[in-house]
Amino acid sequence: MADILNSVDTKPDFESYLESYKPVVKATVAKVTDPSRPDSRRLAGFVVDMLYTTMIDVANEFGVPSYLFFPSNATFLGLQLHVQYLYDVKKYDVSELKDSKVTELEVPSLTQLEPQAMKFFSSGDHSLPTVYTVGPVLNIKINSTKSGEDKQPDILKWLDEHPRKSVVFLCFGSMGGSREEQAKEIAIALERSGHRFVWSLRRAQPEGTMGPPGEFTNLDEVLPEGFVERTAEIR
Repeated sequence: MADILNSVDTKPDFESYLESYKPVVKATVAKVTDPSRPDSRRLAGFVVDMLYTTMIDVANEFGVPSYLFFPSNATFLGLQLHVQYLYDVKKYDVSELKDSKVTELEVPSLTQLEPQAMKFFSSGDHSLPTVYTVGPVLNIKINSTKSGEDKQPDILKWLDEHPRKSVVFLCFGSMGGSREEQAKEIAIALERSGHRFVWSLRRAQPEGTMGPPGEFTNLDEVLPEGFVERTAEIR
């Protein structure tokens, strides 16, 4: 598998980047489901990430169903699906709102919190596929060598020492990272706010490249001078 992945020609264009993995996934699945192999596995379906829906095409080639794993909340999923519904069915492009006099856009899943969002999915108004709620998805393994996870016990202990809803959590997702100038501006805003905070600070990939964010090697060169010392009691 590693040899195949290393042979993929990654491209700056995100769509092309994802498309380039189709033959990799197809070859890998064909290999592990090969009936002539003693360790052959039965293929039941594909579980695809919300950013990798192009892999549904590969699942169709194998004649198995696809399930979309959407780790964000149901309310946000409802917003995305409703906007697509307006475009596909109602022939309404919400991007036109910026130049119109319309000041309100009704989104069914936003009228209340999560229970209302799930009710929207089961209403049948949009002929949606079945939505299964899962989670919360927690990583309960604390003994890990992965970057950052060795600090998890200390972070949880620090959080327990402070009142509920008194800490700002700043994180931009698994693929989210900041450039040096962005990190510095965020740091200034956090310090001026005066609130306690937990900040998942990672370095964005250079422009024109693809891949997960990395780590800053020297925070003193990224954050404002004296920031670490001045915020020692609130971070």
